[in-house]
Amino acid sequence: MKKNCISIMLVIALFASFATFVSAQEETVDIVKLKNGSIIKGKILEIRPQEHVKIELRDGSIFVFKMEEVESITREQVKKQESNDKKNVIFFNPVQLGVSLALGMPDFTIEFQRAINRYLSVYATPEVGLIDLNNDLKKIEGLVVGSTIGFYLMPLGEYINGFYIRAGVFYGLLDWDLYADNIFAIEGLVGYQAIFRSGFSLSFGAGVRFYTLPIYSLNFALELAKIGYAW
Repeated sequence: MKKNCISIMLVIALFASFATFVSAQEETVDIVKLKNGSIIKGKILEIRPQEHVKIELRDGSIFVFKMEEVESITREQVKKQESNDKKNVIFFNPVQLGVSLALGMPDFTIEFQRAINRYLSVYATPEVGLIDLNNDLKKIEGLVVGSTIGFYLMPLGEYINGFYIRAGVFYGLLDWDLYADNIFAIEGLVGYQAIFRSGFSLSFGAGVRFYTLPIYSLNFALELAKIGYAW
């Protein structure tokens, strides 16, 4: 069951990445170059070869130039303007759940994320919660305190806004049966986060976390109701 879920997640992630990079995020713009060296970019509304050219700019302004002022008229492909240029966000996540054999493991996390470029972000997540790990040989329950660091891959090229693939490593301390122990895990998630112009942010995701210390245990992870602020 777990292997099938992991395979499906990987297929979805790879397909989304491939589809995104194949699709061109470009639009056309008309360019009027004047003989005085000025370059006007926008959308041509009208051309009268022996009289004038009328062009509309992005802000809605309309200009009319006599053809004797015009050196050339061209059209080119340009990248779309980003829908959101915010590159930092803090998420508060009071409802993160790790699901293990139908038993919920509630965590409280505060996540800081910063964009390195359009496609890559890094994150750090302090974490406090209850943990329930088990495999064929051992079962562990206790309180865990630690932090996860890793990266976000944003295939749509929207900085911290949009579909993401996330990978990271977790390290912390586990208090169980009156003993403290090191705990280590790696995680991978896919999801979507929306960054609004106001800065208000929402995010959700699903994936897996594989614990290697103090026991080997594979757990499903759900991130719900992540609320934050971006700038």
